[in-house]
Amino acid sequence: PIVINGNELRKNPRSVLIETCKQLDLSYTDEMLSWPAGPKSIDGVWASAWYNEVHKSTGFSPPSSTKLTRNDIPHKYLSLYDEVLPYYQKLLSHCI
Repeated sequence: PIVINGNELRKNPRSVLIETCKQLDLSYTDEMLSWPAGPKSIDGVWASAWYNEVHKSTGFSPPSSTKLTRNDIPHKYLSLYDEVLPYYQKLLSHCI
């Protein structure tokens, strides 16, 4: 499977996009690295509620430097976290 780690994409958009395009047999272009700000015709009905920051963007920004750990997760979600963590780690092993 093709798995893209959002943080890696934001840190190294060009290299991640080149590899993604290669695996999908698509042509890469540097135009994929930036876009005009504002809403898009394909945004959908929830755009006004969800895409405020996206509409302001014109390219990839670096990921947050915040490193969350298991201690940051509310206690009521710890069992869910523990249950899904192996699946997340398996997906990470396939990241571009």
